[in-house]
Amino acid sequence: MSPITHKSQLILRQIELLVDQILSAKKQNPEADTSMWEKEIDNLVYKLYDLTEEEIKIMEGGDYEAKNYHRH
Repeated sequence: MSPITHKSQLILRQIELLVDQILSAKKQNPEADTSMWEKEIDNLVYKLYDLTEEEIKIMEGGDYEAKNYHRH
């Protein structure tokens, strides 16, 4: 695993905030659609681990579209 950097700390904080949003939405309505936030978390994890498009395709089962992911 990569060392924790300022950039990775920011990504982890974003993930935490999204998880909090999901938990809050599900608490109010267990049937709430949180798929948008879940996809954001996926993309942040891909960024955190600096995955390539090919690696993401493997993780996504070949259904990944790169339009929402930008490697830095």
